[in-house]
Amino acid sequence: MKSPYRIRGPAKWTWAAATVLLALLWIGSGRLGTWENAADGVECTLADGALFLYRGDPSDPQRALVRCGSNFGLYMLPTWEFELNGWYAACPLWPLPLIAGVVTVNFWRSDAVSRHRSRFNLCSNCTYDRAGLAAEATCPECGSPPV
Repeated sequence: MKSPYRIRGPAKWTWAAATVLLALLWIGSGRLGTWENAADGVECTLADGALFLYRGDPSDPQRALVRCGSNFGLYMLPTWEFELNGWYAACPLWPLPLIAGVVTVNFWRSDAVSRHRSRFNLCSNCTYDRAGLAAEATCPECGSPPV
């Protein structure tokens, strides 16, 4: 069985990298690009900190707003509109780095707690002081094996 640190170590760095990349995507999404799916006519645009989806009449003025980003700011909440000639949706990107950041902080915190407990010879499960116990002895409080 792998020790918890061998699992947490790579995971905390992977989540940290994912958080940074998602934050850069969100911040740098001033006007990253537009692409269109010719099969069903859905146009996607990444701009103003949101992902815009549009399907409708090519002469519709709403399509021009989707192409250039609509409010020159950041979208805080998802928006959508359904009309007779199509639909429009904007999904903000800020929740992605926020969620990844919370997971990253959780991994880093649990790693710091684990290192603290091992440094002061405490049980990794219940924080029982293992002073005077053999290195391979299980914890007398909770029965967990030493890490």
